[in-house]
Amino acid sequence: PWICPAKCLYIASGPRRTPAADHEQHTSADAATGLTQLSNETTMAKDRIYALPQHRVGEFAFDEDVARVFPDMISRSVPGYASILSMIEQLAARYVQPETNVYDLGCSLGAATKLIRGQTPSNCTLHAVDNSAAMIERLKGEIPSWPSDASACAIETHLADIRDFPLQRASLVVLNFTLQFLPPGERTEMLGR
Repeated sequence: PWICPAKCLYIASGPRRTPAADHEQHTSADAATGLTQLSNETTMAKDRIYALPQHRVGEFAFDEDVARVFPDMISRSVPGYASILSMIEQLAARYVQPETNVYDLGCSLGAATKLIRGQTPSNCTLHAVDNSAAMIERLKGEIPSWPSDASACAIETHLADIRDFPLQRASLVVLNFTLQFLPPGERTEMLGR
């Protein structure tokens, strides 16, 4: 397993992969490719959720309002986010094994999912899991517009709590800025799975 120093990105993976001859490797033209593509495809709306004074700010939720502005929100609030996406793509290229499952837990709108797919053999299944119905519904609407050919792996979207979601035959498990939303006492157990 690999954990970045900030403990915001956790990747559990198997041995390094030697790419199959029939699986063409794609890499990002630049660190911002995945986020830029996601932003453009979802007609990026500006995040103005907290722009006006509010009498009371409620608990943050990944609802439809957040899903609508998420690409703008995440790119402005997480320094280096595009570079992190690029790093996830590179790790997928190195560690995803044929005939395995790949998991993007807490996938949101699928920026990492999309980049992982480009590095995943066609005989794998990529599971995009999130507990936000708004995020999953928007992701389902975007996937058909992603480039797809015979070498593209299947993507399954799941509206589920990652703590209860079964992980089987995984060669790569990504939790990108996901652990922070779990109660502290449940994080170690999640990583141990």
